[in-house]
Amino acid sequence: MLTRKLTSDDASELLEFYRRLGPETRESEAALHLSRALLEEDVIAGHSFVMRIVDRNPIFGIGVAAGYQGKGHGLRLASEVIGQFDRVSRSALTLTVLKRNEPAVSMYRKLGFTVKAGHTFRTRHDSFVMVREP
Repeated sequence: MLTRKLTSDDASELLEFYRRLGPETRESEAALHLSRALLEEDVIAGHSFVMRIVDRNPIFGIGVAAGYQGKGHGLRLASEVIGQFDRVSRSALTLTVLKRNEPAVSMYRKLGFTVKAGHTFRTRHDSFVMVREP
């Protein structure tokens, strides 16, 4: 057996791995991870999620393909996932965003997130930690 970095070529096999997990594991994962996809026909144009890591606030994330940005799709997708989260939890949500990604920072503010701290992602202090309180 060996370990290696996953690549996009592994996506189908990784999905099958999770499908093969036992029902107890799948049920506990469902309680910890919420996810929605933005689709145009069968093509995924965006993905948003909330993932809980033990002993930490749940983490929110979103990605929308370039051709779909700036059209309200990200806000709709994020609102759906956060709505799902709000129905099952009263925890704060946390995210990290590059400071220069002004459209994302603006969208997160519309969703109720506020800047709590600076963060280093690629270069020193290039990102914000944002939190949405319950």
